[in-house]
Amino acid sequence: MCRLLLTIFSGVALGLGFEQSFSDSLFPPSNWSVVNLDSGVRKWQRLEIGYRSEPGCAYCGWEGYYRRNNDWLITPRCSVRAGDRFAFWYRAQDERYYESLEVWISRNSPRVGDFELLAGWGTNSVFYQRQEFDLASYVGQKVFFAIVYRSLNQYGVMIDDVEGPEVWRPAHDVAIAAITAPARNLRVGSSFTPSCWVKNLAGSSELVPVGFSIPGLWNDDTLITLGSFDSARVVFPPVAVWLPDTYQIVFATRLAGDQCWWNDTLIQEFVVSPFCSRGGPDSVNYGYCWFDSDDPLGPEFNWLEISSSGNPIGRGDDTIYQVNLSRPFNFYGQDYSMCWVSTNGWLAFGPPRPGNSADSNLSIPNPAAPHSLLAPFWEDLWTRGNEGGIWWQDFGDTLLVFEWGNWGSKGTEICSLSFQVQLFRSGAIEFQYANIDAGDIRFNQGMSATVGIQDRSGRVGIQYLYNGLPPGNLLSPGRAIRFIPFRTGIEEGPGLFLDTELLVVPVSRNRFLIRLFSGEPSRAELVIYDAAGRAVRRFFEGRVALPGLNLFWDGTDESGCAVRSGVYFIKVLTGNKQMIAKAVIAR
Repeated sequence: MCRLLLTIFSGVALGLGFEQSFSDSLFPPSNWSVVNLDSGVRKWQRLEIGYRSEPGCAYCGWEGYYRRNNDWLITPRCSVRAGDRFAFWYRAQDERYYESLEVWISRNSPRVGDFELLAGWGTNSVFYQRQEFDLASYVGQKVFFAIVYRSLNQYGVMIDDVEGPEVWRPAHDVAIAAITAPARNLRVGSSFTPSCWVKNLAGSSELVPVGFSIPGLWNDDTLITLGSFDSARVVFPPVAVWLPDTYQIVFATRLAGDQCWWNDTLIQEFVVSPFCSRGGPDSVNYGYCWFDSDDPLGPEFNWLEISSSGNPIGRGDDTIYQVNLSRPFNFYGQDYSMCWVSTNGWLAFGPPRPGNSADSNLSIPNPAAPHSLLAPFWEDLWTRGNEGGIWWQDFGDTLLVFEWGNWGSKGTEICSLSFQVQLFRSGAIEFQYANIDAGDIRFNQGMSATVGIQDRSGRVGIQYLYNGLPPGNLLSPGRAIRFIPFRTGIEEGPGLFLDTELLVVPVSRNRFLIRLFSGEPSRAELVIYDAAGRAVRRFFEGRVALPGLNLFWDGTDESGCAVRSGVYFIKVLTGNKQMIAKAVIAR
C-alpha cells in the first residue's frame, strides 16, 4: 500500500523556559494535552478572538446547567531550576459571570491522578490579569502543570501567554501530535483518508514505526524517518466502513526506548449509521420528494460562491429580512414574488408572525413553524462582526441562490457554517452545504438543526433531519439535497430526464400510457422502480421494441398486486440511451 509523507519542518524551541501564546493553529500545542473529566462536551480549545497577544488564545466554556466544568489543559514536562516560575494571563469571557480556575502540578506523569493542587481562585474581570507561582519547592524535579477550568453555570475563560521552566528534552521521544479524523458521524460505506502528525521531540534522528487501526476491523502501519525535532504528516490509504456501529480510530508510535509513553497514542471515536438517500412524497395530491447527493438520481454538490458578487441581505442575530424576488417562484402550487430570510438559517414565502424570530427550531411539518418554509439549517445562529452574512443572486432565467456564509451556532465561539438554498425555475429546490463544522460536537453536522420544507398550512411537509435524527442524515461538507415537486401523474424535474423519445401519460387514476418513439427497432428494457430503488415491474427484458410502441401500466407489480401510493420511476434502456420518467400512484 502506498502512503504519503508530507513536508517535514523543523520545530526546535531554544531558551531558558517555555512560552506558549497559542499562535499556531494546532491545538492543543505540541506535547500539551487536554483532558475532559466532566463527561460534558466542552473542552479547552483555541480561539482567534479575546486573546491577549494575537492571533489566538486558549478558551473553555460552560457545560450547561447543573454540570460543573472539570477541564484540564496540561503543559509539557518541565525541568525546574532555581528562580523558575510558572505564570499565565487569564480573563473571564463575560463580567456578569464569576469564573473558577485552578492550577495543579505533577512530578510523575500527565495522568490526572498524579496531580496535586497548587491554588484555586475566581474572577469576573474581562481584562487580562497575571497569575504567577514560585517553584522553589520543586527545584531539580521534572513536573507537569495543569490549568483547570472549574466553573458551575458560568460562561467561559480565556488563557494566554503561558510561561514556565525549560521543557525537558528526553533522549528518545516521538509523539502523535495530532490526527486528521473523519467526521464524528458517517454513513455506511463512506470512505475517509486517515492521517496523523508525528513529531520527534528529542535530539536524535529516529526510524519511527507508525500504526493506524480501527480495532476489530482495520490495521495498517508504516515506517518514517524523523530528524531531531522534526514533524511529518503520515497519510494512510482510504478506509470505508460498511457496518453500522460505533468505532475508534487509533494512531500510535512504537519506538523502542521512548521515554514518554503518554504521548504515543491518540484515539478518536466515530459513529457509522445506515441511511436512505431519498424520501417522500409528503402528499399524494401535491407535494415533494427528496434525493440527496448520495443517490443515483440525486444532485451533485454545486456550490456557487456569491459572497463577493451577490446582493447583501444582512447579518446579526435573530433578524428577519424581506427580499423581493426578481421573478415568481412556485412553491406547493402557489407563486410567490417575495420571501423572508432569517439569520436563523431559514427562508419563508409567508410573512413571519409579529415578534417571533423563530430562533428555536421545530420538527416539521408544524403549524407553529414559519409559513411556506425552506429550512436548510434552522437553528439559533449568529455571526460575528462583518465576517459573515446572507447574500442572494439571480443567475439569469433558471436559478436564484441564497447563501448563509460564516455563521455559528449559539453557544459556540466559531462562525464557520456555510450553506445555500438554490431555487430553480422548474420548481426544484436544492440545499448545498460547504461547511457544517460548528466547533462543538453538540452542534456539528446539524446535530441541533432542522432541515426540510413545509407548505403554508404547516400540515404538509417533508423533513430530512431534526436534532440529529435520523443519524444517517447528519450533514457533511459537499452534501446536496434536492426537493422535487410532483403532481399525480408525470412531471419532469432536474436530474430526471423526460426524453422526447419517451412519453408517459396518465390516462386514468393510477393507469399510465408509456409510448416509446424510437427511430428504429432496437432491443429495449423497461423497468419500474419504487422510491427506494427496488424494481417492481419489468417489460421487454431485451426483446426488440418497435417504433411507436404503446404500453399500459396499471400500477401493479410482477405478481399483479397493486403497488402502494408513492413515487415510481420508469426507466428505459434502448441501445446506448437511458431515459427516465416519473409516475405518482395515489390510492
